[in-house]
Amino acid sequence: MIEDEFFTVGEIASLLKVNQQTVRNWIDHGILPATRVGRRVRVRKRDLDEFINAGAAQPAEQPKPETDFSQEEAEA
Repeated sequence: MIEDEFFTVGEIASLLKVNQQTVRNWIDHGILPATRVGRRVRVRKRDLDEFINAGAAQPAEQPKPETDFSQEEAEA
């Protein structure tokens, strides 16, 4: 008997408000564990919960400011 709940890529994308391709990328890179059922992909609820909790424990990455000049120009 299956005791765990499973989510589709679409359900996860909707829940996290991200694109489905983003979820597929997380799965392909091994960031989000998933199970293949034939050609379909499913993610266990507990794996999704761990993924979310791990992300909540890390601060969001701040974008680096872009400059229009090289380091040499900045030192001149």
